[in-house]
Amino acid sequence: MEVKLRMNHLGLILFTLFMIELSFQLEKSVYRWNNFELSQNKSFVDVNYFLNATKSGSYVLNFNATTFFPLQNAFIQNSIQFLNANGQYEQFMGKGLTDLCKFLSFRKGNKIMRIIFDKIKGEQNFPSSCPIKPDTYYANNIVFDGNSSLFQYVGDAKVMALLDFGTKIKGKMIYFVNIKVFVEFIERVKWEREQLKNKTKAEKKKH
Repeated sequence: MEVKLRMNHLGLILFTLFMIELSFQLEKSVYRWNNFELSQNKSFVDVNYFLNATKSGSYVLNFNATTFFPLQNAFIQNSIQFLNANGQYEQFMGKGLTDLCKFLSFRKGNKIMRIIFDKIKGEQNFPSSCPIKPDTYYANNIVFDGNSSLFQYVGDAKVMALLDFGTKIKGKMIYFVNIKVFVEFIERVKWEREQLKNKTKAEKKKH
């Protein structure tokens, strides 16, 4: 019995140490957006966006999208890829196809879409169901600060997120908006060194 209690205590201690180390790892990591690419078929939709980096290191996205004719259905295909040691992006989360109409109705299902909707801090106008009527839809102050359960265990890494929006016409999927987001997670020590280096260069140019 005494040995068993000791083992239980040891397990609790190890778990506590692991959680402390994990918290420390998360605190010493920062992230930044390296690039944001959007391509679209303007016969379906016209998307305009503004992405702003804040002094605190977070990013704020505002966008509006104008649809030109009713969409009887809508889908989103998403995937997450990590850059490996060979400089190639490889799949981390597979390509999942989500019924966007159902998501808009119930706000359940797609993890990435739920994260995005949870980050909307300003005004928004979205359709609540399908068919999606011709109109201008928008969202303001979508704040990305790196605090997401999806990436809470990511260390030093480069990530690419892909979001493809489409509709089925006569059984054929047609994608009309394609988004690629390139994000880099950096250890805080490296990031601070980089910031100091850039600051030193800027000061030298002044002189």
